[in-house]
Amino acid sequence: MIAYIQVITVLCSVFDISWFFYGIEKFQITVFRNLVVKLLNLILIFLFVKSRNDLNIYTLIMACGTLLNGLLLFPFLKKEITFVKPRWNSAKEHIKPIVILFFPVIAISIYKIMDKVMIGTLSTTIQTGYYEYAEKIIGLPGTVITAVGAVMLPRLAALIGQNDDRKAKYLIQVTMEIMMCLTCAMACGIFGIANDFASIFFGKEFAASGLIMMGLAPAVLFQGWANVIRTQYLIPAEKDAIYVQSAWLGAIVNLIINALLIPHFKALGAAIGTVCAECAVASYQTYRIRRELPILNYLKQCIYYVVPSIFMIIAIKMISNCLKVNSVILLIAEIVIGGIIYVAVAAPFVLRRYRTLKGEKI
Repeated sequence: MIAYIQVITVLCSVFDISWFFYGIEKFQITVFRNLVVKLLNLILIFLFVKSRNDLNIYTLIMACGTLLNGLLLFPFLKKEITFVKPRWNSAKEHIKPIVILFFPVIAISIYKIMDKVMIGTLSTTIQTGYYEYAEKIIGLPGTVITAVGAVMLPRLAALIGQNDDRKAKYLIQVTMEIMMCLTCAMACGIFGIANDFASIFFGKEFAASGLIMMGLAPAVLFQGWANVIRTQYLIPAEKDAIYVQSAWLGAIVNLIINALLIPHFKALGAAIGTVCAECAVASYQTYRIRRELPILNYLKQCIYYVVPSIFMIIAIKMISNCLKVNSVILLIAEIVIGGIIYVAVAAPFVLRRYRTLKGEKI
């Protein structure tokens, strides 16, 4: 029954036109819609889902929420466009670039799924469970990374289309620094709290997921770096081939390292493979555009966010070893104090860079 209900979720992709509003930079419409639908979902879940036997009801609520998410945008669409009869000659020119951008989606999907398949084949089912839980937590920063890329992509595409290279490079610089500030904090924060978090939220039987989370944490940094290069430069500048090649390179690297390490290190081997794959993707993209963007300058500025991240990890580990309190209170203390340490150490540099970039504003 659940599978049939989930068909609604699959069909929702037909009605998803949020990409249009991202393209015209009207993000407030999609944000407001998401808030309304999520709030409605929450209310319905509290009203109708009372026990584990209500799984069908829960699935139906979530599927209908996704459908409503898409349909709510259509009234706003009428104000932005007028209907014209589609013509094949006008449409076919868009097919090739769409297909090209579809290839990296396949590659990324392959190496995301491949991890769990190879762990199950070369190791044990319980190791797959450890990895599954760890990957879900590591995926949370990905939401922030994707959001930053989605917001900046239309603006960069417009600037590059207008040949305004100076302003485009300025915005890429700003976005890269924001991304590195966020991803350093998130990656090192997850690394610091991983063991305590896994024990509390996954249970003692899945405490081993903490080590996998620590192994996967560096991938967040590479994902953030590659996302900026991809969404702020490669796609707007129509350098799709580099994006496609990097995605397939990541898939190949992941396959090779998984095959070598999973038999010896189990789920941790897959985590190392994922980090190496993300590193390969980011490194390849960076190498290919090294003459077009000031990469060394980006790296130099990013180093300044590593120092507060190290202080944050040290503070979290000291709290974990010294405080003898309830495990939940301990985790909250680690997150709050670790965050304060990061902000306090990073603040002088961030303020100085803000004044510098404000002075350079074009």
